[in-house]
Amino acid sequence: MRYVYLLLLYICYVASNGDKEDEIEYRKRRIIEQLMNTRPVLLPGYQLVTRHVGIDVFMYRSYRTVAVVFYPVTNDLSDARFTFQCEELHLNNIGSCSPKEVVIHLKQGSYPAVNPDGYNFPKTFVNPVLREEPIHTIELLSNGTNLTYSIPNPKPGIWYALAYIKWQDPRAQKVEQQGLVADCHTIWYTDLQHKVEESSVLINCYTSLNVNYATLPALYKCKAKDNIEPIILELNVINTTISSANITVRVQSESPPTKDDYLIYCAFDPTLNNTQIINFHTHPTAMHFIYLDIIEGNTSDIANCESYDLKNFEENQNRSLTDLMRDDTDRFFTFAYGLPTTDLLDMTSLVNVTSSEIRVLRFDVNQFIDIGGSLVIEASLLMSAGYYGGYKRELLKGSLLGFTEDNQFFKVVVCLSVGHASIPLQSGQCRFNDRVTQALFVLNSTDSDSIYDKIIIPYPEAGLWYVTIRLFCDSVVCPCPTSIDGTKYYVQTEKGDEDFSTFSNVTRNGETDCNATVLLSLTSGSCISGKCSNNGNCALNTFSGLVMSYCSCSAGYGGWDCSDDSRVDSHAYMLVSIFLLTLSNLLFLFSIYVATIRLYYVANGMKTHGSHHN
Repeated sequence: MRYVYLLLLYICYVASNGDKEDEIEYRKRRIIEQLMNTRPVLLPGYQLVTRHVGIDVFMYRSYRTVAVVFYPVTNDLSDARFTFQCEELHLNNIGSCSPKEVVIHLKQGSYPAVNPDGYNFPKTFVNPVLREEPIHTIELLSNGTNLTYSIPNPKPGIWYALAYIKWQDPRAQKVEQQGLVADCHTIWYTDLQHKVEESSVLINCYTSLNVNYATLPALYKCKAKDNIEPIILELNVINTTISSANITVRVQSESPPTKDDYLIYCAFDPTLNNTQIINFHTHPTAMHFIYLDIIEGNTSDIANCESYDLKNFEENQNRSLTDLMRDDTDRFFTFAYGLPTTDLLDMTSLVNVTSSEIRVLRFDVNQFIDIGGSLVIEASLLMSAGYYGGYKRELLKGSLLGFTEDNQFFKVVVCLSVGHASIPLQSGQCRFNDRVTQALFVLNSTDSDSIYDKIIIPYPEAGLWYVTIRLFCDSVVCPCPTSIDGTKYYVQTEKGDEDFSTFSNVTRNGETDCNATVLLSLTSGSCISGKCSNNGNCALNTFSGLVMSYCSCSAGYGGWDCSDDSRVDSHAYMLVSIFLLTLSNLLFLFSIYVATIRLYYVANGMKTHGSHHN
C-alpha cells in the first residue's frame, strides 16, 4: 500500500510541475509573439537587414552565461542603426520584476573580449583597447524601452554583439528560496537597419583621375591590388578658376572616410598646380574610398598633399610578401601557421632577415570557425651556441652581452596588423601612412630578457593578418660608449661590467649591414593553448550556432586563464566555514532524538505515532 501512495504522490508532483512549465512556456511564448509582431520604425532610405527576437540574457558569471548574436554589414553603407530592447518576463504570480542593467558590447570581425567581473587580463594578453577594431559599449535597462545605436560609415563584414546582465559580486548577493520570490527572466530584442551610400563612383586608382572642381564634394572608390605596393594616385583638377579654395583629400579602406577615421587626410591648392600626386599604403584586395571636398580659410592644421610623395616610400621598395602555410587539426580553434615547408612535425618558422629588406608574412583567420579561440604569437632571436637553446644569451655577470670585435649588436622590430602591412621603425614603433602604433615585439640581442617575447590575442578578428619584421644593425642601436665624433664604438675587452670600465681605447665602426634569424611561432587553441592554468577547465559556449571557448574556473579563481587568485578565500576562512557548517548539522541530533522516542517515522508498513496507542 505504501508504494501505491508513493506512486500517486510522484504522479501528482510530475503533473503539477508539468503544468507550471507549460504555464511558464505559454507566458514566454506570448510575450515573444508580441515582440515579433512589433514592426520596427524604418527611417527614410533605411532597410531592415536582420533581427533577433526573444533571446535570454543572464547575469554575467563567465562567457558561459553571455548571449551572442551577429549582424551582416554589407559594403557601401553610410549608416548602420542597431536597435536594442530588453524587458522582464514575470513567470509566476509572486512579487514583481524590477528592471535590470543590461550591458551590450558590439564589435566588428570577432567577439568582444571584455572582463565584466573586474579581473585583470593576463600580462601576456594584448590589451583589447589597443586592438584595431574598437569595442562599442551600450548600457540599457530591461524596462521595454528601445535604444538605437548608430555607426556612420561602418566597416563591412560580420559584427558581433555580446549581451549580459551587469555583473554583481555573488558574495554580496542575498540567497533567496526558489518558489517564494518572483521568477523573472530577461529577454532581448535587437535588429539592424542600414542606409546605402549611393553617391560613390567606381574608378581605377592606378590611372589618373580627372576631377571637376565644380562638382565637388565627390566620393570615389577603387579596389587595391593584391600586393603591398602603395597606390600612386594622380588627380587632374579642371575648372580651377571658379574659386581659390583648397581641396581636401580623405582616403579610407573598406568604408567611406569620416572626420576622425581615415588612412590619409591632406589638402592642396589646385590654382598653384592642377595636377596632384598622392601616395598612400593600402589594404591589399580591399575597396578604398576617396573623398574630395572644398575647404575655405586656413589649412595649416592639415597635412600638405605634397608630403605624400615617393620620398616617404623609399623604405617600402625592399618589402617581400610571403603567404604562410596553415596546419589544421580536428579540434576547435586549433591550428598553426608557418613558412611553406614539407616538414610537418614543426610549424616553428626560421625567418632569415637582413638589414636591407623588410619581411612581410601573411596569414588568414577565417570567419566563425577561427575566432572563438586565442591566437598565440611567439618570437625569438636565434643566437649563437652560447645562448641556451637559442633563447638565452651566454651567461655573463652584467646585463649586456660583451661588445667585442666579433659580437654584433642588433635589434629586430616586429609589427602585427589586420588588413595591412605596417613599416617597423627603429624607435620600436610601426607606421602605416600617418598612423604610428607600438610594435608587437622589440627583440634586442644585447639583453637576454628581450630576445624572446610572447603575446596572446583572445578572439582574433577574421581577415588577413600581416606580420612585418625588420632588422636594425648596431650602427644605430648599440648601447655602447662612442668615440668623440660618434662614428665609432669602443670595444669591451673584459666581460661583465655594466659601467663600461673595462672598455679600452680600441674602437671599431658600427655595422650597417647585418643579418639574423628570427624564430616565429603562430598558433591558435581553445582558451589559453587549450587549458586554463591548474584552476579551471576549458569549455565551449555554443549560442545560436556560434562557438566560443572560455575558462570555467574553480571557486574563488578568476580571469581569462583562471590564474587570478585575488578573490580566493584564505585556508583559515574555509576551515572555519566548514567547522561552522559541521556544527550546524549537530543541531539536528536533538530533533532526531525527539522523533525517535516519539516514533515520528514510518515503520512496519504505515505504522506511525498515532497507531502505537491501543
